[in-house]
Amino acid sequence: MRSFIAVELDEALIPKVVDVQSRITEGKIKFVEPENLHFTLKFLGEITEQKAQKVTGQLREVCSAFSPFPVLLKGTGVFPSLNYMKVIWIGAESETFLTLSKLVDSGMGKLGFKQERNIIPHLTVGRVKGVGNKVRLQEQIQAVQDIDIGSMTVDSVKIKKSELTRKGPIYTDIEEITL
Repeated sequence: MRSFIAVELDEALIPKVVDVQSRITEGKIKFVEPENLHFTLKFLGEITEQKAQKVTGQLREVCSAFSPFPVLLKGTGVFPSLNYMKVIWIGAESETFLTLSKLVDSGMGKLGFKQERNIIPHLTVGRVKGVGNKVRLQEQIQAVQDIDIGSMTVDSVKIKKSELTRKGPIYTDIEEITL
């Protein structure tokens, strides 16, 4: 099953994220559907049921060191750069969230998953499929680069299954670990 480790976006913040999406009209962008908005801590790819059990055990161990904590959603940016836009995101500002992300990555590394070099906690809001008028798209992104979406409490981490369909991905919770 195609899987990933994630933190859900607080439902109260979804309208503000959708508002940011609505302000970016240039180019061909595949925006993440409101019900699918989440913070990916680690993409696992295709894993077996047996591997999923090991992932759950390792994730429980990592999460046992954390209590619920606040995170501020602020600022819009792109990966890899404004000159070569592929992903549009909103930043997640919290040292605790960064630490959790790094420890999840390290823990999954112990199970053989490739580790990331540079972890930047973020909420993906869209994927750029075509730039259109590049300068205009850059201006629209820069117009929301300092936007304050609000804060939320991270109180659990989920392992989710991703099923790709013609209409887009369908995410299903496999496991939830409370902080």
